[in-house]
Amino acid sequence: MLQLFVYGTLKLGFWNHDRYCKGVVLIEEAEVLGRLFALAGGEPLLDVPPSLVLAEGTLDPRGDALLQREEARNISEDDLADPEGPLHMPEYGWGAVKGEILHFNDPLLRLPSMDRLEGYCPGVRGAYRRLLYPARSAGRVLPVWLYAGAPEAVTGARLALRSGKWPS
Repeated sequence: MLQLFVYGTLKLGFWNHDRYCKGVVLIEEAEVLGRLFALAGGEPLLDVPPSLVLAEGTLDPRGDALLQREEARNISEDDLADPEGPLHMPEYGWGAVKGEILHFNDPLLRLPSMDRLEGYCPGVRGAYRRLLYPARSAGRVLPVWLYAGAPEAVTGARLALRSGKWPS
């Protein structure tokens, strides 16, 4: 299985969901720690604290899916018992960003397709990076792949979505 956290146009009911998310097995509400910015066209851009990033995506979708499964095994009982867990950071500006976790059973096809949509290619500068990152859903913490803004894209965006949800 592949778990992908989405916070913008890939969410259920938005234009990219129907086009890119056919075959989704399960959709659940979730949140991650971060900040939402707005790009010039109004699309959201997620910024996350680098200290919580578990890994960056590669060109090997099978390896990335296996890494996600391995990281899920590494989540300790303490993480699950702690109401803040790995999603708590006292630094100013980080907060809960609301979205959905999409569960797919075809990571070998899904990751390359999503990477193309987001313009992500490891080692090449672009607006987005695919990161393995902790998310909270239904009282548990799990590693999810998500597309966060590259530092250059975040610098050029404006913090506009203090609600932590797009659209606000």
